[in-house]
Amino acid sequence: MLNILGNQTAIKKREGYLGIYVHFPFCIQKCSYCDFYSIGNGISKKLEEKNIFSSYKTEILNRIESFPEIQSLKVDSLFFGGGTPSRMDNNLLNELIHFLRSQFQFEDDIEMSIESNPEDITESILNDWNQIGINRVNMGYQTQNPQYLELVGRYYDSEQYKIAPLLLANSKIENYGFDLIYGFPNQTEEEFYSDLEFLLQYKPNHLSLYSLTLEKGTEYSRQVKDRVKLPPNEDLQIKLLETLPGKMQDLGYKWYEVSNYCKLGFESRHNLKYWTMEKYLAIGPGAHGFINSKRYSNPRNLEAYTKHPGKSNWEESDPIPELLLSLFRIFKPIDMNSFINEFPIQAQKKFLTQLNKFQDQDYCKIRSDGIFQWQRSAILNLDNLIFELNQAIRDH
Repeated sequence: MLNILGNQTAIKKREGYLGIYVHFPFCIQKCSYCDFYSIGNGISKKLEEKNIFSSYKTEILNRIESFPEIQSLKVDSLFFGGGTPSRMDNNLLNELIHFLRSQFQFEDDIEMSIESNPEDITESILNDWNQIGINRVNMGYQTQNPQYLELVGRYYDSEQYKIAPLLLANSKIENYGFDLIYGFPNQTEEEFYSDLEFLLQYKPNHLSLYSLTLEKGTEYSRQVKDRVKLPPNEDLQIKLLETLPGKMQDLGYKWYEVSNYCKLGFESRHNLKYWTMEKYLAIGPGAHGFINSKRYSNPRNLEAYTKHPGKSNWEESDPIPELLLSLFRIFKPIDMNSFINEFPIQAQKKFLTQLNKFQDQDYCKIRSDGIFQWQRSAILNLDNLIFELNQAIRDH
C-alpha cells in the first residue's frame, strides 16, 4: 500500500463539535490591503470597544434561541479575530469567556486562540491571557521592513516590532505563531527570507505565509488601479509558492494548507473547521458562520450590528462546491471517503474518477483505502484543478 501519511494523521470528517469565532473589528488604523471588516480608530481605546461586548452576549443568546441544538455540541475551539483583538479589554474578555462557558460545553483541551499585533504585546498582557485561558497566540507580523508596512498603510512601532516576538516566545503560552506577507512591490527573495529567518529564531509552532493580494474594494486595490502604487510582485510570489513547501519541510514544518505550516500536531484546530466544513458560530460585525448546512453573515457595519445583534443574511449551502472550495486547500492527507459518502453514488464515482486522473498527471496521490493528498506540483494549478473537478461532477 502506498504510504502517503508519513507521520501525519489523515483528516476525517467530524460531527458533534462546534467552533466559536468572535470578531473584534477595531484597529489602530486599517491596512490598505485588508478585506476584513475593521475600523481604524486610533491608538487610544474608545468606549465603543467596550460597548461591543454586550452586543456579543445578545447575539450569542439569539443564536442559541434560534439553534438550541448547538448547546449540545462540544466546543473545542474558540478564536478571537479581527481587526485587532489584542486591543480587547482583558477584564471584558475574561467575562465573555466565562459567559460562553456558561452557555456551551467546552472541551477540557479547547484551543483558545487570539490574534495579536506587535504593538499590543507586553509581558503583562501575555500573563493576563495565560490566566484567562488563552493558550494559542498568532501574531500578525507581516514584515520587519518599514517601507513595505508603510506601503500598505500598516501601523508600525519600530521598538515593538523588535521585542514583541521575544516577549511572546518567553511567555507561558507555548503555542504561538506568526503571519508573514510576501510579494510586496519590488520585494526581493532575500528580503522575504530575512523576515522568515528573524522569526524562526523564536521557534514558533505555526507560520502563515501569505502572498499580498489585490482584494476588490480595498484601498490598495484602488491605488494600484489608479497607478498610485505598484501591484504585488507576482514573479516572487510564484517562485515562493513553488519553493517554500520544500524549504519549510527542511526546517521541520509540515505544509498543511496552501499558506500554512506548522510543527507536527500544531495545526490551527479552529481554521481546520473552515476547511473541513465543521459547524462554527461566528459572533460580531462582519463575522461569517456555518450552522446546520447554512451560512450566515453579519452586517459589515458597527451601528447596524449593535442595533440588532444576531440579525444576519442566510444562504443554503451546496455541499459539493463547498467541499471543493474548502477541503481542497488542504495539503495534509485526507480520508476522502468520510467526506463524500453522503453524496449521490453517481457524484461519488465522478469525483473519484477525476481524482484518479489527477493522480495520473502526478498532481496527487490516492491510496486504495481512499486516503488522498495533493502533491506539491498541484500548488500553481490548484484553482484550475478545483474547477476541473467541479466541472467533472456537474457536466456528466
